[in-house]
Amino acid sequence: MTLTIRPAILSDLPDLMRVHREAFGGDAEADLTNALLQDSSGAPRISLAAIQNNAIVGHVLLTRLSVDDRQNGSAILCPLAIVPDAQGQGAGGLLIRAAQAACADMGIDTICVLGDPEYYGRFGFVTAIAKGLLPPFPLPPEYHTAWQVWPDHTERNGQCRAADALMKPGYWNA
Repeated sequence: MTLTIRPAILSDLPDLMRVHREAFGGDAEADLTNALLQDSSGAPRISLAAIQNNAIVGHVLLTRLSVDDRQNGSAILCPLAIVPDAQGQGAGGLLIRAAQAACADMGIDTICVLGDPEYYGRFGFVTAIAKGLLPPFPLPPEYHTAWQVWPDHTERNGQCRAADALMKPGYWNA
């Protein structure tokens, strides 16, 4: 089965919400995705869909991230979702690589993510706190390595601020 990646469009919204609900088993990530897509403070944004058999099976969203209140070519990858039936087939990796390429095309040279270091490490992400790039809210110590940045040679450091919809402590303490 062939996977393709394309920009998500407004008419995809119901399918994107379905993907996030199926991937995460609830509404929280779907609601966050919808809020981020509506949040002008997150623009510019990159929203990509993974297509398999003419159906959307994955989605990744990147929104603006500022460092020390400077708009400086940074983005946050949040969220990434793949429906359970399509997991383990490379859709997530294709979405991440396509997002990295889209960022480069837009002049965005730094991407942060709060996620599994083993998974995102496969795509060049490294621990960000050790580089002095701090998440929008303090993280419990056991999650310090989950706050990551790509590429590993970034020279950005300072306090990050995400789109307004993502600036809620509850997203950062678990």
